[in-house]
Amino acid sequence: MMNGLISMGKRLLMLCFTALFLSACATELPDFENSPLPVQQASFVNDTAGLRRGDTIEVSYFERFKATRGLYTLHRGDIMSFNLVGEPGSAAGTILVQEDGFASFPIVGQVRVVGMSMAQVEKRLIELFEEKLYSDPQLALTLVETFQVAASEIQSLSNRGSGDTFTVIIGDDGRISLAQLGQFNALGGAASLEKQVNARLSSKYAGRYGASVNIVQRGERAFFVMGAVNRPGRIVMDGPTAPLAAIAQAGGFVDTAAPQKVALIRYNAKGEASSWIIDLKTALMTGGKSPQRILVAERDVIYVPRSNIALTNALVRQFITNNIPIGIGYSLNSD
Repeated sequence: MMNGLISMGKRLLMLCFTALFLSACATELPDFENSPLPVQQASFVNDTAGLRRGDTIEVSYFERFKATRGLYTLHRGDIMSFNLVGEPGSAAGTILVQEDGFASFPIVGQVRVVGMSMAQVEKRLIELFEEKLYSDPQLALTLVETFQVAASEIQSLSNRGSGDTFTVIIGDDGRISLAQLGQFNALGGAASLEKQVNARLSSKYAGRYGASVNIVQRGERAFFVMGAVNRPGRIVMDGPTAPLAAIAQAGGFVDTAAPQKVALIRYNAKGEASSWIIDLKTALMTGGKSPQRILVAERDVIYVPRSNIALTNALVRQFITNNIPIGIGYSLNSD
């Protein structure tokens, strides 16, 4: 009877070991998608004009007509005086550039003048008077007053910041929010962002204001290393980084790591993930000469799984050593 129990115990023990070994063969690596490797980019050092998440930028506002003396073009709210020489009753001391960009002149009526210089307006008026059969019309056209914007409007744009300047940090979504103007995608570069801001300013304020964009402070670029490494966590990038170099910065592989099945996970702007399985064991054996060429990007996650043997040992400790009493274990091994 006792021999039968011992024999059954041995068979059960062997079945447990077999099941544990087979389950360990699958490794702990989750079911990551192994996508085709992306095109390697090495432009980390050269992107001085590019903006990225975490960067601090300044948006400075100015009044355009003050910055373009001698080249002034008419804006909504400007006031002109007009007189057609030799034509009684044609004098007009106050001709307002209206919100729709038109101004009303004697005889010829409504003329669109916004964005035109005084010389251009005069030339256009001469053409219109000639169409009215006036021969060689002599005009007296003068800019009487430019539309003066209250300082509070610039202050509202800068969100009560320092004078006419607003400081903002680019968020994780790659966007910034500017007072009175709304949200902007800031990841296309400083020049692109400046163009967007000026276009919206021109539309909202009839071209009265301009803006310049400057990078004040660079945000840190970082990626993450997890799993079977000595120092898992966040690592700040200081230049183009290969996956093997990233592992070195995380203290290297632990003894139980599976370097041939490292996962690299990358998120796009919408938070969607792509992943690749990278054989860093081959890279180690060949001095870094791996056919899988890829550089780590900002916010990448590198995951190093444990090896099959490490998983088997852990499972044995968990399910055999820690759960079977010593006395029973001894009796099973004694004939």
